[in-house]
Parts: sequence; structure tokens; C-alpha cells
Amino acid sequence: MEVGGNSQNIERLKRASRRIWTKKEEDAFVTILEDLVTKGYRCDNGSFKPGTNLIIEKALTNIFPTCGIKANPHIDSKMKVLRKQYSIVYDMLSKSGFGWNDVKKCVEVDSEEVWQSYVQHHKEAEGWKRRPFPLYEKLMNIYGTDRANGQGAETPVDMVEDINRNHVIDDMGDEEESLNQTSSTNSTASSRRKRKKPSDNISEGLRKLAESFDKMMEKSNEQVEKTVEVIVESARKKEHDQHNFMWEELTRLEIPVEVCIDALDIIVAKPWTISIFNSLSDEKKVEFVMSLLRKK
Repeated sequence: MEVGGNSQNIERLKRASRRIWTKKEEDAFVTILEDLVTKGYRCDNGSFKPGTNLIIEKALTNIFPTCGIKANPHIDSKMKVLRKQYSIVYDMLSKSGFGWNDVKKCVEVDSEEVWQSYVQHHKEAEGWKRRPFPLYEKLMNIYGTDRANGQGAETPVDMVEDINRNHVIDDMGDEEESLNQTSSTNSTASSRRKRKKPSDNISEGLRKLAESFDKMMEKSNEQVEKTVEVIVESARKKEHDQHNFMWEELTRLEIPVEVCIDALDIIVAKPWTISIFNSLSDEKKVEFVMSLLRKK
């Protein structure tokens, strides 16, 4: 009975951590992550600096105040999912016979034979042929050619050990200095001096670590505020510029105003349509807009 109860609790926790992201939330998340990479938040080993997910959480909350997206489990889970999807597509494109369709934003294969041979040995790739993945190019900027999960930056335990190690060096230096004293008075005073116990070193290390964390958090909070402001403003400006561009394009094509308004609502709700729209000739652009309106 207890085992069954535990299983149900685990299942409830799993369900609580699941979240369906909207397209706008996902696009904003990737844009924020891309911006953080340019600001140096991605380490050389492929991992992200501690606190990155909290910065993303705060930025998303500023853009979508009622979204309720948390660093853990939502952002942490989304990071893993996108990295896995990126790895699948990246691996496919690294093989002969596979190519990227820049208009449809998907992987294409030269032949069915090549595809069947590949999925036979890469089960995770099933369903990815011609499946739209408009985030791939942005994820390329984020992950590049590195697809491994790197180790994080220095942990608190490492920091304590570093602090304690420095204290040991300092203590050894004190002892060496006392041995070099030639005065009998100084030698007597030195012999009476109490040596630090190992537990004293640990306590001192933890105290200094706590002080270091306090200072680090003060600076981090200030940096987070500035970063979030820049990211939010950048996202809003980008969205505003896209709206202006699309409106100018639609009116340039002499599409009636009321149709332009309806079309703009659809295109803004589906950002991936902008790249397709831009790749078309003027004649095809009008057909594309009318097609979107018919499917409304």
C-alpha cells in the first residue's frame, strides 16, 4: 500500500512540473537565452553560469506577469528539452544526405532509403523529417557545436576547500617564520602560541564563504536587474520593429486596411510566418496572406 502511495505521489509531482509553453513564451525564452550567451553567461564547457535560470525567470515574469514560469522545474526542464531537440537535428544535419530547408525551417532528406537507414540506428530522430523547427538557428547561436552537458562552475564545497587550503598555507608560513627567530624570548612566545585546530579552519572558511556569498549576491542582484531591463527592452523593441515592418509591407502591397489588420494579428501570433513571408515574391506574399486569412 505504501509503495502504491509513493508511486502516486511521484506521478503527482511529475504532473505538477509539466507545463505547456505558449509560442510567445518559448520565443521569448530563447531570445533571452541567446542574449545571455552574448553577455557571457555560457561557460566554455557548455554549461551556464549559476543563477542564469533565475535571470530568465525574472525576465519572463517581466514580459508575461501572470505566466508563473519558475526556474525550477519549468526553465530547467525546458533547457533540457530544447538541448535534446537541438542535438537530434544537429546530428542529422552533420550526416550526408541531410539538408536544412531555410524557408520551411526543417530537415530534408535526399531519399527515403537514406532516412530509413538513419532512423534504424537513431530511434530518437523518428518524426523529425520535415518537422518544422524554427528555433534551430537561434539554438545554433546558443549551443554552437557543443552538445554535451558541461559541468557547472565552482561549487560551494570547492570554494570552502580553496579557502581552507589558503589558510593552511598561511599557517605554515607563520610556523616557518617562528622557527627562524633567534631570540629565546621570541622562541618562548612562539611555543606558547596556540595552533589553530582543523575545525577552526573549517569554521573560518565557512564564515568567509558566507561573507563572499553575501557580497556576490548583492552584485548579482544588481546585475540581474540591469540584465533583465536590457533583455525586456530588447524583446519589446524587436517585437515593435517587426510589427512596423509587417504593417509597412502589407500596406505597400496595397492590401485593404481591414485585411491588413486581420493579417497582422495572425502573423504576430505566429512569428515563424514572418521568415516565410520575407522569402516570398510580392505576388506570393499576397497569396500567403490570403491563405492565412482563409485558415483563420
